[in-house]
Amino acid sequence: MEKPPSPENNIELDNYCLDQFPKEIQDQLADEWYDAEMEARVGKDREQGLEHLRQFVDKLSKTPKKES
Repeated sequence: MEKPPSPENNIELDNYCLDQFPKEIQDQLADEWYDAEMEARVGKDREQGLEHLRQFVDKLSKTPKKES
């Protein structure tokens, strides 16, 4: 039997902390993060949810960070 996709095994969200992004977008990113992660964990179509989670991680990697 095939095992359903698991975000714990496929996505490294731990590489990101919201405080590295500008304050004005932190809340928006937090909401998107929660939605994408929950869809991947418990959504009806977990495979599609996992793809949305991957897209979100890609977005995070391209989002400008706070200036030091």
